[in-house]
Amino acid sequence: MHTFPCEEKKRGQQMRKTNQPIWLQISNTIRADIESGVYQANSKLPSLNQLAKQFEVNRNTARQALLYLQNIGLISVEQGRGTYILDKPSCININDNSQTSQNFIDFSKLDEKLVSSELIIPDVKSENILYLNEADKIWRIKSLIQSDDEPIALYSCEIQSNMLIYFKGSNILTPISLEESARQNEHLFVPQPTQVSAGLPEYEFKSLLGIKHTIPVLVAETNYVHAVDYGGDGSVVLRFKRYYVSNRVNIGFETSHILPISAIA
Repeated sequence: MHTFPCEEKKRGQQMRKTNQPIWLQISNTIRADIESGVYQANSKLPSLNQLAKQFEVNRNTARQALLYLQNIGLISVEQGRGTYILDKPSCININDNSQTSQNFIDFSKLDEKLVSSELIIPDVKSENILYLNEADKIWRIKSLIQSDDEPIALYSCEIQSNMLIYFKGSNILTPISLEESARQNEHLFVPQPTQVSAGLPEYEFKSLLGIKHTIPVLVAETNYVHAVDYGGDGSVVLRFKRYYVSNRVNIGFETSHILPISAIA
């Protein structure tokens, strides 16, 4: 890296002030350097020993940082040759301007296994997104999406409890059936642009999806607004989140942008 030792030392001290694991801070620092052009495509990264010395950590910590970068498709580790910057992400290549979840994977052609369905008092995050009053409750429904008995995604839905009257025709309320019904009733529920992000899986997801903590998940979130013309006030009443296991799916869309990874410990 083309920086001075004192600059590296200062950055290392700043990294340790956060709550993230050191290896994750290192991987995010290297990723930022890749995206800013410090490291060019197809160029070689410093050796494991050099990275450990540069960030003042042991080899195992440096190796874990590289493993994460490899898992998200930014680098390639070649035995006996070293570590190289990939020209573009090898696993996930997403159009940042995708408008609907239909641009991703058609879950209806895969197996869906209901994991949980519960009526809950929403947490603060749900209240902020769904614009709920303190007394309101929501249904939180989760299912696993499987291909050949292997989980490839977790599908989560949050819906205001009073909105279920619009879905009485559905046989079983699962995230797939609910979102399909919402799409078919676009005059009632207006989809908002899909937000794409990625990060490390939460503990619950690691267990359900059967993945290691260093395997990132791609998150696609779509919110639906209750149309004003049909009694709504323009607020979000439905939220769908799809958590894709990055090394089990191949989502390819033309883009010149590297998928922005915002890993959260």
